[in-house]
Amino acid sequence: MPRTRAKQYPRTRTDLRGEPIVGMYDQLDSAVARPNMARELTNCYLPPGKGGRMVLGRPGIAALGAQLGSMGVRTVQYLGQFTKLAGTRYTSAIVGGKFYTLDWGTSTWSEAVNAATFSGASITVSTTARFHSAVLADKVIFSDGVNTPWMWDGTTNGGLTKLTSAPVLYGPMCVYYAKLFGIKKDERDTFVWCEEGDPTTGYEFGGYNNAWSPLGAGQFHALASSNNALYAFESRRAIRITGAVDTDFTTSGTRSDLSERTGTFGFPLVTDDGIVFVSADGAPYIVRGGLNNMWEDCQTATSAMAVGSLAKAILVEWPIIDAVLVGVPLEPNTVVSQWLVFRLSGEEPRYIGRWDLGLNDMGSVVLNDSLVPAFLLSGNADGYIYQMGQPTGLTWDDGFVAGTSMIPHTVTWHPLGVDVDTDRTFDRMTALLGGETSQTQITSSYQTTRGTSTGQTATVTGSSGALLGIGFTLGTSTFAGAQPERRVVFGLNGWGRWIAPTVRHEQVGKTFSLKAVTVEAYPWGTDPTLP
Repeated sequence: MPRTRAKQYPRTRTDLRGEPIVGMYDQLDSAVARPNMARELTNCYLPPGKGGRMVLGRPGIAALGAQLGSMGVRTVQYLGQFTKLAGTRYTSAIVGGKFYTLDWGTSTWSEAVNAATFSGASITVSTTARFHSAVLADKVIFSDGVNTPWMWDGTTNGGLTKLTSAPVLYGPMCVYYAKLFGIKKDERDTFVWCEEGDPTTGYEFGGYNNAWSPLGAGQFHALASSNNALYAFESRRAIRITGAVDTDFTTSGTRSDLSERTGTFGFPLVTDDGIVFVSADGAPYIVRGGLNNMWEDCQTATSAMAVGSLAKAILVEWPIIDAVLVGVPLEPNTVVSQWLVFRLSGEEPRYIGRWDLGLNDMGSVVLNDSLVPAFLLSGNADGYIYQMGQPTGLTWDDGFVAGTSMIPHTVTWHPLGVDVDTDRTFDRMTALLGGETSQTQITSSYQTTRGTSTGQTATVTGSSGALLGIGFTLGTSTFAGAQPERRVVFGLNGWGRWIAPTVRHEQVGKTFSLKAVTVEAYPWGTDPTLP
């Protein structure tokens, strides 16, 4: 007699909650519960004061003013800001060897110094090399690593001084004890400095011997100063110098190895929380007392870096979102193609996602006329300066020369409900959206030990409800007006020993916020629809 299957009755439902996200860990580790960590957090951020409560989609990018440079010579070589002691600010760009400043009121770039003025001051400006700058004596000093450095006092078509006493310098300069420090281009094991408060004198000219070559030094790639210390970086070593400057740093100063294994080809970023740099192996570090790694949670991203192009990395600090952004090239690109986002203000650096912003030559955070920190960046040799929208609005799409593109905001949780022995069925998922959102569509998908689902799109309507998922209707719930939160339910048809849900948003002109997700799970073989 054939056996009949016994009728299955529901058992206790388990709600698997994807907690509000506090950071990102980009490797799939099903053996460790990480309910409050994202495995993928793309084009999103954790707003200050709300980390652990909400994820917000990043704003969009829009062109700031007209195209700069000349036909075929449009690489952005410099992007930054110089502030005079009197408070006047100059937002500046060098594109194709031409020097521009920005009028924030009209979003207009104008040539601050024309070719004739440069020529009259006997200054040669590269049309392709990357520029670095430093501020001393109420002037900004520029170096392109090819020609003699020069400085500018902010005067339109004037105020130029060629630093004839200085050698050609390599990489970033810095100011330490009111003296400009730089690496000699032709002797990369040596750095030089000017006299106190005077960039025009000193170095190794006019009877001065302001130069130092540490015993056993290789080629220096970058200098930085912070907290009364001078840092010199080789590719595989970093040294720290403290105390007053003299010709050998021994009379009143001390030198110590910060690291004998880790250095950089790139250019460090000095913040209030420490000095951030990307190592020669493509790993982000921060100097905070000692050397601390920032790479443990983003090893998948760092493994894809184009290590041979890390000298093109871009590092900026954007206080509006309490984050440092590290722009790095990924294979096969030779310019920045991905941005890693970190929060440094806690006890430990925290990785909070990655951004896709196209291909970028340059980036900088400056103050606009309202004293709001603005994030500026350039495209890949297209001659445009772009501005990231402020979190309060400005733009919510990526506007490039070719048109407007939607921003894919994506959140994927680590596996929820990990059970190494028993399968479960997953019946439906609820996404808890924040009241700060204006999206009308979101898409859900998921991964289990049994495979990956196709995406389901939920259309959030103002009053008529919406079909959400496979044969599941939310009824007549409304989402119009300001609400503290909104819920969207997706029908699922999955099973496995864990589930990793994904929520994705991609719409023109819409903001995005997400608090948490909940997945209903039942023991394998039960029917959740039975009474």
